[in-house]
Amino acid sequence: NRDPDEFVDVFSAIPADKIAGLRTADFTKMYTQLPHEDLIASIDEAIDDVAKILQKRFLLDSVHAARSQLVFENSPDAAWRLYHPGEFDHGNHVTLDFIAAAVRVIVGNCFICLGGGIFLQLIGIPMGNEASPPISTLHLYVKEKHFVNRLVAELGEEAVKQQFFGFKFNLRYIDDCISPKFVNERGYPTLDDYGMEFSVVGDGDSVCYLGIQTTIDRVNNSIVFKAF
Repeated sequence: NRDPDEFVDVFSAIPADKIAGLRTADFTKMYTQLPHEDLIASIDEAIDDVAKILQKRFLLDSVHAARSQLVFENSPDAAWRLYHPGEFDHGNHVTLDFIAAAVRVIVGNCFICLGGGIFLQLIGIPMGNEASPPISTLHLYVKEKHFVNRLVAELGEEAVKQQFFGFKFNLRYIDDCISPKFVNERGYPTLDDYGMEFSVVGDGDSVCYLGIQTTIDRVNNSIVFKAF
């Protein structure tokens, strides 16, 4: 979820009478745990996922064409505008391949000044870097996609929908996670899935997520939200 409002909109539809409780989890150390090669590979895969959608939308010959030929222009009056080659003549414009290359530069060139020396960061990315949150979010998206795909391949899509609500109530805001409490513990990605340490923070009918106390009202079969 992108913000607390989206969390409330999605989670208010959860079938309260069909869940055993709520569960929140948090990565104990996130930015400092990210392996660079794995991180770059995840971003490249996430960009490929976007390119596959754009390839179909614009009837292009290949994913490579979507990555290298479609041009995005950063505009002050719109978030991002998408162009075909030759349809723009001014402004800052980039391709998906350019974004992938920029991520490689950002991840591979993090330097720290310490004790009079300058050190290259070999694992993890700086918390204060503006690019760190979206890069980390896309990395975790790829890990979660692999986790879901493995379960679907093993159990079948219909079983995943029935047992885990199709994971539509498993939400994450950067490094904070919330989901229904599943009887089958396989409904949660593990340390092996993420490749990073994380721990369960809340477990029961009432948990806190993004500063919002989220409670199952068993009497009225609903979810109650209280912001602090």
